[in-house]
Amino acid sequence: LGMGGSARPSCWESPVRSIFSGFGHSSGNSPSRFSLCNSIYTPSRAVDFFLDPFDRLLTGQGALFRKGEPLWLVGHSLGGYLAARYAMRINRRQQSATSSREDTTTSPNLEKLILASPVGFQPLSPEDRIPSSSLPTALRLVDALWNANFTPQSIVRIMGSSRGRQAAKRALRGRIPHLNSQCSDLLAEYLYHITVAPASGEYAMNSLLEPAATGEGAGVYAREPLGGGVMTGHF
Repeated sequence: LGMGGSARPSCWESPVRSIFSGFGHSSGNSPSRFSLCNSIYTPSRAVDFFLDPFDRLLTGQGALFRKGEPLWLVGHSLGGYLAARYAMRINRRQQSATSSREDTTTSPNLEKLILASPVGFQPLSPEDRIPSSSLPTALRLVDALWNANFTPQSIVRIMGSSRGRQAAKRALRGRIPHLNSQCSDLLAEYLYHITVAPASGEYAMNSLLEPAATGEGAGVYAREPLGGGVMTGHF
């Protein structure tokens, strides 16, 4: 949801985090009154925002896959985190059905889970986190924007058409430098358009992820890390 040609619920229906005091504090803290959307989702509800319609797509009426048909699920970055959470959901559903002797074929037959540079596996120890008062000004600004749910897509929208397109090209070439100019330009144009489209799923990033700085550098961590939970399934 919220990227490419997928559905884009309105801002009022989309998940959002309100501001949390401090850099990278946990989701248990009390939020302030300010947020860019009306709803305030917990990490689990933000996950459900994405996975519930995805589950209906795979298991509901007119499902994409026939019952029992093998499914390979691929996820990248935040999509990798969500794909892993979906795999864990399937595993719990199958275990529950087995224990109650119910039909397990109603769940997707997830044969393989492929995660490409996923976020959210490693938890961040509180002892490793650099306190907000010790952060440089630039990271404090990042923290303030993140906690106000000011997304990277918002920045591109503000930049306008010309500078926004150039920013998309720079970002793409930095991540995939081996593409030829024609492919790079086409993909950058696609990236630009899905970035400046009406906001929706991007507001979930603040619900699912939190920025934090350690002695080794700054990064983004899941508010509810996966840990080894995804490895307990049979896929």
